[in-house]
Amino acid sequence: MTTRRRFLVLLVVLAAFTGSATAHEMRVLVTRPVVQPGMKTVCFLSWGHLLPVDELTNADDLESYDLHKPGGERVRLEASGRSLQEHEIAIERPGVSQIVAARKSASFTTYTDAEGKTRFMRGDKKSATLPSGAKPKSTSRFQAYSKAIVISGKPDPGVKFTPIGHDLELQPVESPGANGYPIGKPVRVRVLRNGLPVPGVTVSAASTTLNPDGGASTKADSGADGVVELELDEPGTWILSASHSQAAPAEMKSYVDEISLTATLAIPVATEK
Repeated sequence: MTTRRRFLVLLVVLAAFTGSATAHEMRVLVTRPVVQPGMKTVCFLSWGHLLPVDELTNADDLESYDLHKPGGERVRLEASGRSLQEHEIAIERPGVSQIVAARKSASFTTYTDAEGKTRFMRGDKKSATLPSGAKPKSTSRFQAYSKAIVISGKPDPGVKFTPIGHDLELQPVESPGANGYPIGKPVRVRVLRNGLPVPGVTVSAASTTLNPDGGASTKADSGADGVVELELDEPGTWILSASHSQAAPAEMKSYVDEISLTATLAIPVATEK
């Protein structure tokens, strides 16, 4: 077993002993979010709620998995089987790269069983077969998106992030410094739904080292321009996450009641500017 694989397997083992949380999210993570041009880092996917790793990801559940290089070139990352979907990536150019993943949409039905307990199962109004005595409550179509940034060299402070095109997305407002986003200055991100700013969305922030249960250290709501400011006061990798739901359009009402989306963004935070 290679050193890289031993490290990733260790993350899974450690996560198994940290307890449980409440909600599943997808996260793209990298072992080295700050490198010099020509160096390598390893990216992998985390699915679940624990940090840094919880459950493995099935390749069949992924809609896309790509490396976006500085300048806009996109490279597809292959996924196979059920694993962490890790890739060793050579960061060739200075600037900010993004590793981006999206899961395929899936429908889930929430219901009350014969004993009055709330449960859920996969399937929409037409495909879910509820147990005897169960009463349906609601059905959602769910989709998860995730991004992580990798910094190489000294990023151009004038470079602006452009939307990836996800249905729900967290987009950094400013470019990071050479070592990440500095402690002592709020990190600003914009919440986008279908490319448009969304006000009133709660964005939470969790540290991969301080919050192994996936719980948030801090959170704030987006303003009228979709922008939220977060105070991240410890160095390391931080996961910013948001969720947004809305009623399903009329043409989907016979299948689901609402559309539910989650998005995460992994960023490095450093003590030095």
